[in-house]
Amino acid sequence: MRGFAMTNVLALFLVTLVAGTGLAGYVCEYSNSEGTGNDATNRCVGIAILSEDNFVLTISRDDQMYYALCKWTDADSTTGRGNDVLQWFYQFDVVNLEKPLGAAADGYGYVYVANNDPNHNILVFDANGPDPVATPYRLQTTTDDTICSIDLDDVGHVYLCYCNADMDRVDIYPSIMDVSWVYHEGELLASVPLPDGIYYGMCVNDAGTEIYVSEYNSATITRYTGSVAQGYNLDSGFGLQLDSVATAIDVDNQGYLYVVSDHWRERTYDYSKFWVINLASGVATDKIDMYWEGGGDIYGASGTSAGYYSAIDLELDDGGNVYVLHDYAWAMEKWVGSPTTSVEAAQGTSQLPRQLVLSQNYPNPFNAATEIRYELPERRSVSLEIFNVTGQRVASLVKGEQSEGPHLVQWNAGNLPSGIYLVRLQADNEMATKKMALIR
Repeated sequence: MRGFAMTNVLALFLVTLVAGTGLAGYVCEYSNSEGTGNDATNRCVGIAILSEDNFVLTISRDDQMYYALCKWTDADSTTGRGNDVLQWFYQFDVVNLEKPLGAAADGYGYVYVANNDPNHNILVFDANGPDPVATPYRLQTTTDDTICSIDLDDVGHVYLCYCNADMDRVDIYPSIMDVSWVYHEGELLASVPLPDGIYYGMCVNDAGTEIYVSEYNSATITRYTGSVAQGYNLDSGFGLQLDSVATAIDVDNQGYLYVVSDHWRERTYDYSKFWVINLASGVATDKIDMYWEGGGDIYGASGTSAGYYSAIDLELDDGGNVYVLHDYAWAMEKWVGSPTTSVEAAQGTSQLPRQLVLSQNYPNPFNAATEIRYELPERRSVSLEIFNVTGQRVASLVKGEQSEGPHLVQWNAGNLPSGIYLVRLQADNEMATKKMALIR
């Protein structure tokens, strides 16, 4: 395996997160591990969250050449499992599932699978029913490398990251609104080059302005900022150094990064944990030891954890629940809780928001009129704009300097047609977006 060339560049900027007892604001609510009769019955490697307790797992076992997709509906430790789906099959078009390492879900019940068939297709399934079914959408990518991670932004752009690639990078493809998905050959919108390394984890924020990647050998997480249209650059002022390897990452819209740390890939069977990191302060607010082989102890103040040390993927639902996937347990664990705030309180958190906050509009869905609320951590130059799903700006609500604290703006959609719209808040160099549904 190749080394990581970024270490010296980031040495001055890295926040080192040292292992220790740590704070733990999470407990394991349930696990569908082996012995429950509700496990994946094989090696599961990727998870896509549809909503709380509703998720799809990708199954990949090379030694038996078994590859599948399976959905759990209203899951708990013993119920919810659907049937394995082995193919993307639409009319006369068939693509077998082959080494599907990553999966992601949009807000409409569609699941995007990073398939590693000869054409490295992104396969789209409708997971609103009991089992995933193929949609008309699939896209042959331009790569010959193994796709390891996949994520989506709020506009629907598809982000791919590769492991053991000839050229390490994040590739970005258009949303399924683009006709190329029906014809299966899409244009690569942008590519973000990465230094040599082994990249198992990648995620993007909702606005598509921040891409996070985790390099396995150095246990380093870096951030690239920008946009699909303007390109991305390394954020040299950001860097996280874990005390152990990182296999998967996810970011929420409240300013926290979640990291699975594990030695599963090297088969050392050492430990299994996940971190919660405050991106504004660089503080690791929580370190949850799910399993430690040295003592055989299950942490997290819960006996419902699977007790395995093969964590390979991690995703959040909209409620902040954390779902951790264990390859060797054939299982998913659901951890409930919230980031511990005592670390921030000890550092003197003020009453003002510590970062830009854009709340969900209310009502939503709405008919003609809705309210948009947001908070500023300090006085800033602000723009608040509305876009349709094609990226066309349809309204400009705020432009100019505003004071710190909460703000409320009312928007009347006038004669605009029904559909999904995006509200984008930009304050200096920070940006946040939310989806809004207009129903006539």
